[in-house]
Amino acid sequence: MKSSHIALFILILIAFTSCKLTDDKIKTGWWKYDNGFHLGDELIFNDSNFKNDTVFSGEKPIALIISKASFSGNNKITIKSISSGEVGVYIQK
Repeated sequence: MKSSHIALFILILIAFTSCKLTDDKIKTGWWKYDNGFHLGDELIFNDSNFKNDTVFSGEKPIALIISKASFSGNNKITIKSISSGEVGVYIQK
């Protein structure tokens, strides 16, 4: 009985650690607009426009990534405008 609880705990731990959305994963592929604050219909992140959860336009920071989620291969980020505070959601494609 105790070993089954340990096995279940290990499986849950593996599931949560594999769902972590890292900066490298954010820079992979492209992101489609879902709702709220709009930076464009599609976003592609790289080293020049995304650093430390900050989204840049040229040299100017314009938004912060305030939430990262990854569930069953579906990745979602929530961004917040630095100037207005408006929040928007993008889904990775």
